[in-house]
Amino acid sequence: MLFQRQGRGKSVRQPARVNNQLLKKKVIKYITIILVFSILYILFFSTIFQIKYLQIVGNDAINTNEIEEVIWQSLDENILFIFNRDNYWLLSIDKLVSDIEQKYAFDELTINKKYPDTLSLKIKEKIGRLFWQAGDKFYVIDINGTVTRHLTETHIIQKVNIPIVRDNSNSEVNIGEQLLSSELISAMVETYQLYNEYINNDALSFISFQVDDKDDALFKVITKSGIELHMNDQLPVGEQLEKLAKVLRSNKIDLDSITYINLRITEQVIYK
Repeated sequence: MLFQRQGRGKSVRQPARVNNQLLKKKVIKYITIILVFSILYILFFSTIFQIKYLQIVGNDAINTNEIEEVIWQSLDENILFIFNRDNYWLLSIDKLVSDIEQKYAFDELTINKKYPDTLSLKIKEKIGRLFWQAGDKFYVIDINGTVTRHLTETHIIQKVNIPIVRDNSNSEVNIGEQLLSSELISAMVETYQLYNEYINNDALSFISFQVDDKDDALFKVITKSGIELHMNDQLPVGEQLEKLAKVLRSNKIDLDSITYINLRITEQVIYK
């Protein structure tokens, strides 16, 4: 007699093999997670991609240390309180340029990242024509009347042949702002350049300029004796200085008895 084997054709469970496959998947999953977090850490949190070096070229009047300080302060900020802005991958060139331009006004400023930890800055400075004094603060003004930077190292003033304009209007000063017209700047620069050619008098030795209203076309020359020369940018500078020189040569003015000389009127010299 023949008997049929029960369960023929049915699959047989293999629990050991199934458990191994599940374990393998879990291991792969955990390894993947660890790899992802490791890569993220290396890219965004490790010091490998932290900006450590600055290469700055093109600056002349502006001290390199000053620019570096502004950059490091900018990079010291955080993004979303988690990521550091000094990270090579996260660093925003536009944000850094904006931070620098709050302190300085350049003709050109180019910033490039150099893999993996260096910033390269190429600068073209605006040429300073005047020092602007507002209270105890000094600023540099270019030929267009624009404030290019706040001058922190005031000892530079004594070393360069650039005149000071004393602000008598208590105006607020902002970097990149046009304080004076280019015509007024040109007139003062030309006055400073020609002054000693026309005026050879110790009492009237040039000390500084003064502006009472930055929106006006008028300016004053403050002299050693305290006498003010009132000038403007409407008449040629040489014409104004020549008028004064002629009057001085004629000995018509008692410099000890006057406080100002007005040169702003065509063919006239008024003093009091």
